[in-house]
Amino acid sequence: MNDNDQVWNAFISAIPSQDKARHDLENFQAKLLKNALQEIEDQRLENLELSAQIVQLEEVLQGYSSLLHDVTKDRDRFRDDWKAMTQELSRWRS
Repeated sequence: MNDNDQVWNAFISAIPSQDKARHDLENFQAKLLKNALQEIEDQRLENLELSAQIVQLEEVLQGYSSLLHDVTKDRDRFRDDWKAMTQELSRWRS
């Protein structure tokens, strides 16, 4: 067997190992891609959940703001009524 035959035989015998290595690499890359896509989907769902929570918190905040506004108006109205009553009482005492 000459040197060319030995090189050819070595090349031919290495092909199955190369095919297996290529197949293993392709499987590994596919798993990485699948995991990355799943991570992206998980993050998307988490973002949606957080957005929904933000909307709920904004609604609660709006409710508290409205309540505070109503309480402030009631306080101002009570103060005005109190002033009017004390002025009326002062006139009655005079």
